[in-house]
Amino acid sequence: MSGRSDGQDLLETLEKANLFIMPMDPTRRWYRYHRLFADLLRHQLRKTSLVSEDKLHQQASLWYRDNGFSTEAVAHAIQAEAWELAASLVQTYSEGLLKRGEAATLVSWCVRLPFEILSTNPNLSINYAWGLMLTSQFEAAENILDQVEIANTDQRVISGEVAAARAYLAQSMGEMQRMVELSHQALALLPPENLDSRGLVALNLGIAYWHIGHLVEAERALSQALPACEQTGNSYGASMASLFLARTLGVRGQLHPARDKLAKLAQETANPLVYLDLSCLHYEWNQLEEAERYLQQALESSRLSGNLEFEIGVHLFLSRLRLAQEDLMGAAQSLELAQQLENSSPIPLRTHNRRLDMQVIIALETCDLDSARSLAAQLIPNTDAHPFYRFLSLTPVRYALAQGEKDRAASLLNSAIQKAQENGWTYGLIAALSLQAVAASTSEHALEHLLQALELAKPHGFIRTFVEAGPQMVPLLQEAARAVLWPGYVGEILAAFPSKIGSKEKLFVSGDLIMEMLSNRELEVLRLLAAGLSNRQIALQLVLSLGTVKSHLHNIYSKLEARNRAQAVDRARELELI
Repeated sequence: MSGRSDGQDLLETLEKANLFIMPMDPTRRWYRYHRLFADLLRHQLRKTSLVSEDKLHQQASLWYRDNGFSTEAVAHAIQAEAWELAASLVQTYSEGLLKRGEAATLVSWCVRLPFEILSTNPNLSINYAWGLMLTSQFEAAENILDQVEIANTDQRVISGEVAAARAYLAQSMGEMQRMVELSHQALALLPPENLDSRGLVALNLGIAYWHIGHLVEAERALSQALPACEQTGNSYGASMASLFLARTLGVRGQLHPARDKLAKLAQETANPLVYLDLSCLHYEWNQLEEAERYLQQALESSRLSGNLEFEIGVHLFLSRLRLAQEDLMGAAQSLELAQQLENSSPIPLRTHNRRLDMQVIIALETCDLDSARSLAAQLIPNTDAHPFYRFLSLTPVRYALAQGEKDRAASLLNSAIQKAQENGWTYGLIAALSLQAVAASTSEHALEHLLQALELAKPHGFIRTFVEAGPQMVPLLQEAARAVLWPGYVGEILAAFPSKIGSKEKLFVSGDLIMEMLSNRELEVLRLLAAGLSNRQIALQLVLSLGTVKSHLHNIYSKLEARNRAQAVDRARELELI
């Protein structure tokens, strides 16, 4: 640009002489002035230049635009208050930002544009509304859409775009029936060749159907959305379509196919929901360290996305994970963070209800039945905090069981089981059947429900669902291990129960003799012993040597004053250890 042929050599010479310039990259292609020197030059420019500073910013904006630097081009246009240029640039870049999931950047640009500029550019205003919705600013988005609709009542395509955006807004606010109606309205208004908007409408329709548990309709809409988003380069839309297709697999209990689909997505996108769902699957398999690793990734990417609903969802599941890690304080802290985020901005009602549901679960876990009763009374039907069975209202069942109201729990579960069977919600069905086993009035009925749940769960490796049914599940699982051919699988579930279950905080007393407490490892061996596992099976299950298992058994017999396996199990049951 200077007309010299030795520009690079001159720049490197100036750098070596420390003459006010600094390299910005390892290849020495880009340089900047030292900040103090740059301030001096700006001061001199304002005093002596015949060209206005705004004009220079505008020229800089055009240079950055022509050389492919979008962020700098917009920044200089805004600084120059060249609003027509700025609006043109933002409109040019906005669709790409939305497709890449960079909604927060788009919002930060649009919020600096004058109202008059936005009001005369309906397409830019609609993209701005999308950015606001994707960063959970729903009220502001609705105001923008109202303005566009008032100013463009006679334009069919604009009306279709507004309907498509309003459909997403309704979905985000939990108004699923309205969302479905608006989606069909948008599809009737949008021309067939408008794959961008039609793909988004199909995507949002699929997500809405998933949120109400209509899996067949969800799959149909999402399968239409995926190729449309791929054809138009909408990587964010394509990743969301793939994500919710994976979620339909999850709701159906097909955990391994869901994991495979999500793992592939995780290599292609930093979508926080992908990490969250991977965490949920590893949690179900009781792989808690892996679950936490994915949750931390989900938390980081949700914060970067600016989507509060995503971030709240991560904290809710982190609360569940902390319970599994026997960290009640950590569970409460995660829930408190979710509530603080909820209070900071309007969020969909369904997210509030899921947070409330998790609050009941923590109250039950801490035996705070008064709080659980008050909170449970506020729950609306078809609400569950769990990502893969949020349609069955199983938390009131857990509260009824905690109150000892087995008949009421069983009645609620009959309805949930029927609904899950009719809709193909296998994940929720397994959870409901496991609770029905706990609520059963006879041991025969309990075993019948549990065996049905285990038969559905075994091919997919479910573990935590049975643990979450509570400590009453332990003797039922031990009975199941003796009744069926799956002692290894049932033993894996039993090993996942918290170490506190079956142990006492005080020393055990038998007559006048104070007995030594069993260690956590001895309790694990004892549970598997009661489930009918052989010494070799126990060793494989707990990753111990056969000699170590025999040593634990020797200690168990000694502490329980037992001569053999049968006596040890009987004594443990008498002392309520298992």
